[in-house]
Amino acid sequence: MVQKIDIPEIIKRARAKLGMSQVEFGSLVGVTAQTVKNWEQGRGFPNKMQFEIIGQLANIQDPDEEEKINWKKALVTGGVAFGLFLILKKIFEEDQ
Repeated sequence: MVQKIDIPEIIKRARAKLGMSQVEFGSLVGVTAQTVKNWEQGRGFPNKMQFEIIGQLANIQDPDEEEKINWKKALVTGGVAFGLFLILKKIFEEDQ
């Protein structure tokens, strides 16, 4: 039996875990807030590259509030690349 993957739920949980708005989450994945909303409602799906990023974000072990705040600040002040760098750094550290 093939297990069905609930992509909208994965996206919602990843975004909630990171404490991000649809705008912030979308900027990390490279899409608009409307696209994130559509995905969360099951209208459309991420492409392979976007889903790989979402999968990495979903696998972050529960970040503390300070990390969430730092990520949001990085998105605003340093741009998407810097915010994504900090999050991926956290993922890498967890894998070690």
